[in-house]
Amino acid sequence: MIAFLIGIALLCLWKIKFSKETFFEDFLHREQCDSIKGIFILFVFIRHVLQYIMGSGYVFETLPDQVFLKIDRELDQLIVVMFLFYSGYGVMESILKKKFDYVRNMPLRRILPTLLNFDVAVIAFFILNLFIGREMSVSDILLSLTGWESLGNSNWYIFIILLCYAIVWLSFFATSKVQSLRPQRALAFTTFLFLAALAILALTKKEWWYNTILTFNAGLFFSYFKEKIIPVLKNRYWVFFPLSIILFAALHRMNNHIPALLFNIEGIVFALCTVLFTMKVKINNPALLWLGAHLFPLYIYQRLAMIAIFNIDNGTFVKNYPLPYMLICCAIMVLIAIPYRFIRISFNK
Repeated sequence: MIAFLIGIALLCLWKIKFSKETFFEDFLHREQCDSIKGIFILFVFIRHVLQYIMGSGYVFETLPDQVFLKIDRELDQLIVVMFLFYSGYGVMESILKKKFDYVRNMPLRRILPTLLNFDVAVIAFFILNLFIGREMSVSDILLSLTGWESLGNSNWYIFIILLCYAIVWLSFFATSKVQSLRPQRALAFTTFLFLAALAILALTKKEWWYNTILTFNAGLFFSYFKEKIIPVLKNRYWVFFPLSIILFAALHRMNNHIPALLFNIEGIVFALCTVLFTMKVKINNPALLWLGAHLFPLYIYQRLAMIAIFNIDNGTFVKNYPLPYMLICCAIMVLIAIPYRFIRISFNK
């Protein structure tokens, strides 16, 4: 199965560009961000598909299989860090550009469409569960529509991103004066609310629900202060880049010895490392760009094929042919995402 990781590596190298003397000025433009997200959605796919391969009884005996598992374990929740960081950055960019109008319209144009599109996916998993005979309680069905529970679908990230949107909307709406934004006060409020949400989730959910949530807030801050941050990073690039890597390595090394809440700091440093990396290296090819641009359907529908194929023979095919299983699930995931734009719910003008 290491072949799947090799395929990702080759995909990253396709049309890769390096800037020796200067910097890429579009390192935070949508195309570059989508390309980076395209890489990580493939690692999310690996994380999810591994759950069914392990559940089939497949034994990871060979060295390549062990390397495959080691890479997945080391990445841990870092695979979603850039989704959250870029989302926070993008939201703040929209607020700075569109001002109070964007904040006012967030519930209708950002929060509600995300929730409704997620609920369409939940209905698809509900129907699948009826076919495979999986029992579902009424409470599970209702709570799954909010992302708090799951019907076999991926749910925690959607719940968290909705929570992030709600925190931003509440913070900027509550601190505005006569429809005039006060961003610094709003950012202080978002920080307080994110820390409060983190504390509550730490008492009610598993650690992956909260151990990367602050990277969204970091994206907000990076966008607002980027005119001051980016020149400093450029002027001392060969100081900050090595230091950020060393700091990340140190935090990652301590990961098993520090409270899970501090993983948020590691995630923020990882996001900084990635931003610094993309200032000098451009990973921007059509395949990764497409994957990143179709992140939502690729993420939310990918388990449909995984569950359906697994339940055909209770995992026998998965156990005997893990790589074909991965490739089939990957192909179906992409095929579902292609027509998604025709069914996507949107309230944008």
